Amino acid sequence: MNKKGFTLMELLIVVLIIGVLTSIAVPMYKKSVEKSKAAEALSVMQSVAKSEHDFYLTKSRYTKDFEDLDITLTDKDGNNADNETLESPYYTYELLDKGIIANRNNGEYFLYKDYEMDQIMCTPSEHYICDNLGKLTKEPCDKMGMAWANTNSTCYIDEESRCKGLYGDSMWNGDFCGYNDAYVPPTDLNEGIECLGTSYYRCHNSVINGGVCNGYASSACQGSTATAGGICNSYADGACGGSYIYSGGICQGDGYRACWYANIYSGGICKGTCLTTTIHNGGLCEGSCIGANINEGGICNGTIDGQDSWGGGCRSSIVNSGGVCKGTGFNACASSTIKEGGECWANAEQACGSSRYGATTYEGTGATSGCCRGTYCPSDAPRCECTNHEKMDSNGNCITA
Repeated sequence: MNKKGFTLMELLIVVLIIGVLTSIAVPMYKKSVEKSKAAEALSVMQSVAKSEHDFYLTKSRYTKDFEDLDITLTDKDGNNADNETLESPYYTYELLDKGIIANRNNGEYFLYKDYEMDQIMCTPSEHYICDNLGKLTKEPCDKMGMAWANTNSTCYIDEESRCKGLYGDSMWNGDFCGYNDAYVPPTDLNEGIECLGTSYYRCHNSVINGGVCNGYASSACQGSTATAGGICNSYADGACGGSYIYSGGICQGDGYRACWYANIYSGGICKGTCLTTTIHNGGLCEGSCIGANINEGGICNGTIDGQDSWGGGCRSSIVNSGGVCKGTGFNACASSTIKEGGECWANAEQACGSSRYGATTYEGTGATSGCCRGTYCPSDAPRCECTNHEKMDSNGNCITA
């Protein structure tokens, strides 16, 4: 009797079919296993949330200690959880101010349960475990030291993930998100993007919209515009000089002439060495703002004592109508010119007039003249008129009526 075996081609077809089935079945099995682990984590988090609500009813607060809860949870070694962190075989749980977060032990994804919301949140959102779950919000994202992006309201695992998620792989420079070329033309530094200004003019005239311009060389970030969370850091002579600081923007640095000749608009802040800046309506200059031009609605906050060449708060400034020089440091607004309608607040000795740097000059006459408020106004300085809800005390200070 003849026996016929399988041909080589038939065997290859069988092997191919088995391979295809395996390539489909194994990933599906792994996903199924992972989903069962996630379901277990969600069950733990729901139990903790219920116990936290019971705790809140008696204490009017949530707890960050597992030992305070009326449930018993054990760690991977079989010990009862007795602090704010619990490490299980598959997840690390942590109690936050208003919720519990579960970190997959291999850092693959995070689950979060807010005690005051029914929804479970998850990140990264593209992970299959996060399907049909909410996106992790800013508060727990920040608490866990991850990278939040206001641009798309998304929590990323780290800075690298945020950079690549928002701008593509090419923007990631190994250590930071942004530009590190020999020369960077005027560009947009959006959220999370940094321009590393290590040479003259490297990042000049950038638009810093949520990003950072780090000026390590003279004039590196000169003429840039900072707004909506943008920061110009000046670590060298005039690195952020001539910048435009709008709402939410900051120019800061202790370098010589760090932010000099900056224009500070409503909601913008200049910190550090901000010599000869112009402070517009709603703008604020803090630190060393010598020689500032303070326009209507602008404030120069003279908190630094004016006892050295460059550290004198708002010394020698010009305070225009509607502007204020707040002298809360010694000599802070000394030798300034208070134009008609401007004010100098003398909340420290010699803040609005100094024996060392010279008297502060008040221009105008009558009720609209430049004037001084506060306990330490010079005796010959014109006093500001009190408002309808104030009265003047025996020292000439306006107090609540």
